[in-house]
Amino acid sequence: MKLFKRSAALVSLLISVGAFAQSPSIMSIDGKPVSKTEFEAIFKKNNKETKVTRQSLDEYIDLFVKFKLKVAEAERLGLDTNRSFTEELEGYRKQLAKPYLTDNALTDELIAEAYERMLTEVRASHILIRIGGAQTPADTLEAWKKIMDLKKKIEGGADFKATATEYSDDASAKQNGGDLGYFSGLTMVYSFESAAYNTPVGKISDPVRSSYGYHLIKVVDKRQAQGEVKVAHILLSVNDNDPAEKQKVIKEKTFEIYKLAKEGNDFAELARKFSDDKNSSVNGGLLPAFASGKMVEAFEEASFKLKTPGDISEPVQTSYGWHIIKLIEKKPVQKLEDLKPTLVKRIQRDDRSKMTRASFIKKIKADYKFKEYPANLKVFNTLVDSTWFAADWSVPAKAKLTKPVAEFNGIVLTQKDFADYLATNQYKQLISDVPTAVKAAYTKFIEDRLSSYEETNLEAKYPEFKALYKEYRDGILLFDLTNKMVWNKAVEDTTGLKAFYEQHKNEYMWKQRADAVIYKAKDKKTADAVVKLIKKGKKDEEIMKLINTDSQLNLANDEVVAEVGTNAVLDQFKWTTGLSEIKTIDGQQVFVNFRSVMAEQPKKLEETRGAVTAAYQNYLEENWIKELKARYKVEVNNDVLYSVQ
Repeated sequence: MKLFKRSAALVSLLISVGAFAQSPSIMSIDGKPVSKTEFEAIFKKNNKETKVTRQSLDEYIDLFVKFKLKVAEAERLGLDTNRSFTEELEGYRKQLAKPYLTDNALTDELIAEAYERMLTEVRASHILIRIGGAQTPADTLEAWKKIMDLKKKIEGGADFKATATEYSDDASAKQNGGDLGYFSGLTMVYSFESAAYNTPVGKISDPVRSSYGYHLIKVVDKRQAQGEVKVAHILLSVNDNDPAEKQKVIKEKTFEIYKLAKEGNDFAELARKFSDDKNSSVNGGLLPAFASGKMVEAFEEASFKLKTPGDISEPVQTSYGWHIIKLIEKKPVQKLEDLKPTLVKRIQRDDRSKMTRASFIKKIKADYKFKEYPANLKVFNTLVDSTWFAADWSVPAKAKLTKPVAEFNGIVLTQKDFADYLATNQYKQLISDVPTAVKAAYTKFIEDRLSSYEETNLEAKYPEFKALYKEYRDGILLFDLTNKMVWNKAVEDTTGLKAFYEQHKNEYMWKQRADAVIYKAKDKKTADAVVKLIKKGKKDEEIMKLINTDSQLNLANDEVVAEVGTNAVLDQFKWTTGLSEIKTIDGQQVFVNFRSVMAEQPKKLEETRGAVTAAYQNYLEENWIKELKARYKVEVNNDVLYSVQ
């Protein structure tokens, strides 16, 4: 049993433990104490369903001692100072720190809100006015005036669709009049989504700002979410630009195939034979599961109308051509507890992450009594010039940058600190307004410094983080050293493996085995004919051709090499070399040609390498543990051990 194993699961592990300080020592290794808290945290995490007894504690302390011995040995060998180790541990630390560097309460609220919205689908149209490339205050104001003018036009009686077609900067509006179809939570940018859900059906929202620009949103409909559907389809491609005769032929062909499908012909085979969608036809027409808003409207509507798996739609025409759709599976929206891990990841990638980040920054500013000096930032409006936008700016050597720009928890950030940040964080961008760019960079500078400070102090601030980080550290050390001393060694030490096999090969035995051909004939006459052909020396391939001339069901054969007790048919016959008697089994006439019968014998190393390697690893580990116990003095405090509850 391994206490730790490096895997993707490491980064999702969460435990809750108290501070190690003031915790009594449960054991020591060469006088170095190990706290009860550390043992208790790992014990309870790995024994959630186990009743705590002296026996269970004794068994686990034995595993824990072995674990701590390996960690002590890794430290003695300096593995904890290796660059690869420190880099890997730092990578895990950053992942472990993420939950501590956000507003988790707000995240939970956003998860609940997103799920609630996923239960309802909104159909909306929109008009987009993009903000100019430089995104200066002047650009923003210009876009605002345009969107407000359009809102007044519509409120004055202008048709929304016609207005979208003429004025929207969303190119698709020329074809769809701004219609976005149905969508639900987490499918649009957050500000747009919120406006759509908060606007009543038939109404138009106030202008909404997103990363694309300003939107006007008209809510057309709201309905209960349809969940997800999985379908297969057959597509015959045609479009409105094709000649009328071709359109007619394709439509008629589609309905002919539809008839075949309704008559019970295999849908997958029809898709493979006729569908023009080559991506799906190889899989029998199967498409990935989809929700509302993911397919063209006519296809989506027809798919969701199908009720029972196996139902087939009448042919449906879309801009791609004619489709025949078969329902494979329908699933409602999953429960919140099942969706939550996915929702967390989606929110971390969504605009909502900016909200949780901003809320976190606001909280630690208050915790650390953050103070800033805006007047001392004005110098950067002249100090920074357009070369910064081309990533070619440097801090002027003669600039006196000693004044503070911000301070928190006893730390002072100076103008020089910010200037250095600007110098090392240059990048080409669309923004060409210096004050706007400096303001954005300063916000990022403060956020980075606050987050970095908080992350550096997580161990002191959160005992449970300290415990978890230590567990990861020790787990990685254990893995690296065990990999070197046991797992890889067992694979690479071929001489040692062979010697181990020779000492233990009688533990890896073949039972009695048979190399045989099993024949199953449709009747006694056929079986007798096959026996005669075998006795004449005919090969199986020739026999099959002769016997199955009029039907492939006359005779079947199966070549097997099997141990006694592993093949139900062979075990019904006497294992003797040559042809067996003929028996009736499951309505067929069955007999066996035992080509050879092999007595019990040890398996060759190549036949059982996996099992021998695993046993050799255990052997190496046992000997290694003996060496470690001889090298280190281990003392267990049983009074403290048995106080674990």
